[in-house]
Amino acid sequence: DCTAGRTKAANSAIPGTGDGETEASACGAASSCSANQYISGGVCTACPAQSTSDDAKSKYCVCDGGHYAIKTAGVWNCAALLDDIADESLKKKAQLLADSAIAGEKVKKITLKEEASDKDSACSSAFTKADMKSADGACVATASASGRRRLSATTYDVELLFSASTVSDDAIKAAELEMKNNGVQGVTSQTSMDPINELKVITGINTNKLQTFEAEAAAAAAAAPLVPPPPTPPPPPSPPPESRTGRRRRRDSHPRSRIRPARHRARTRHQLPHTPRSVVRSWL
Repeated sequence: DCTAGRTKAANSAIPGTGDGETEASACGAASSCSANQYISGGVCTACPAQSTSDDAKSKYCVCDGGHYAIKTAGVWNCAALLDDIADESLKKKAQLLADSAIAGEKVKKITLKEEASDKDSACSSAFTKADMKSADGACVATASASGRRRLSATTYDVELLFSASTVSDDAIKAAELEMKNNGVQGVTSQTSMDPINELKVITGINTNKLQTFEAEAAAAAAAAPLVPPPPTPPPPPSPPPESRTGRRRRRDSHPRSRIRPARHRARTRHQLPHTPRSVVRSWL
């Protein structure tokens, strides 16, 4: 029988020629595999531990969250990078940074101070004020050492992180400006941060695993196709041009558009008829 998902039509004849057929020459390439297998070299191959395939025709497997693909001695595996991080918000941040490093992308960050009853509420409010969704990035909220503490609220230092392929520089700057205009405290932003450097300062991450990951991520980033940044939203449409009648009405309503008294006319005889300088300037 053909193995590894390969198939063959019932057309082999006996007696054949020579020493007979081999599986490699007689069986066709696999076109469908079982669950958690992928097609590689025409045969069904089991996904490594901590990974799954998308469907029966998948040509790759995806590592579980907190794991990254690494090739050792020609064999692909999913290595754990985030298992040593206990805090779930830090783990999500590290996952975003690791994904960005593999893709060869920079990361963007907004920091602010937020008064809330708990960390989750602080993050939810921060995303709302930035006009972003929680699915767009990662959030870490830490009780501020110098902030106020009340029975019902605490001041948090909040950090929002986004990948370059998800949020544009313009969106980051617009969010920063909007929050500052609305009186949000401690607002800053950065739009080109190295994800590996950010991973190195996360509490609980294993430095030995990170060194291996850094080398593998650099190789993966070099092989990855360039992904263009998200498009900048178009500017608002320009107002329709004002008609000549509208300009005349606006001029006539100007408080200084009336003809000056006779005693001043001698000084303005070089001006255009019935067109004081103030009106000319208002049209420029």
